[in-house]
Amino acid sequence: MFRILACTISLALLAGCASNGTQHADRHHDHTAEMPDSPEPTGDKVVMTVAGMGCPLCAANADKSLMSIRGVTGVDIDLGTGKITIGVDRVAPPSTERLRRAVTDAGFTVQSVEG
Repeated sequence: MFRILACTISLALLAGCASNGTQHADRHHDHTAEMPDSPEPTGDKVVMTVAGMGCPLCAANADKSLMSIRGVTGVDIDLGTGKITIGVDRVAPPSTERLRRAVTDAGFTVQSVEG
């Protein structure tokens, strides 16, 4: 039983994102080309709607990328809706462009930014 479980976990890790393992690299350079400038954060959170995030591994990559930014206080990702809620420091928030770039650099397409 343990051997079967270990093999299953190993295969899942090797397979990566089940949604489409190559989707992130294929779209890397044109994520925000048509998106207008977003206003700077005015509250304590920014909500982004993103495309291309279909599994927990994808979410972990976006979370890690965003949490590395000074001024980000927390990240909540809803895979079902494709929404990322980013907590930001009210006194010294990161720029919306910096947040957007972190998400696109992690391999996702930003569709909208609010907050």
